[in-house]
Amino acid sequence: MIRLRRLDRRLLGSDRLEDDDPRLALSGVDKIEARRFMAPVGFDCIVDAGLGRTAGDFDRYRVTVFDHDHSFDGHFDGQQDDSGKDQLPDGEAYDRLEAQLGRCGAA
Repeated sequence: MIRLRRLDRRLLGSDRLEDDDPRLALSGVDKIEARRFMAPVGFDCIVDAGLGRTAGDFDRYRVTVFDHDHSFDGHFDGQQDDSGKDQLPDGEAYDRLEAQLGRCGAA
């Protein structure tokens, strides 16, 4: 019998799976660095929904499945997160959003 359970928690770079931890991870992050934390944890399969990270691409995504045949190792080699400051579009609505959520949430 297959046991299925959902476990939501913050993933730390030092985390490693215990015997009773789920082996499938569903991921939705916006930075490559966050994805790299998942590689050594020990998941059998990671379904990663790559989210847009700026006001210009927040509604775009791609889905990649990482497993034993298609691993994280090498997939993001040579790539890094854009270190430039996120640009908010001009407009009063974005100014209000930034005041409520902060720059990261608004961008």
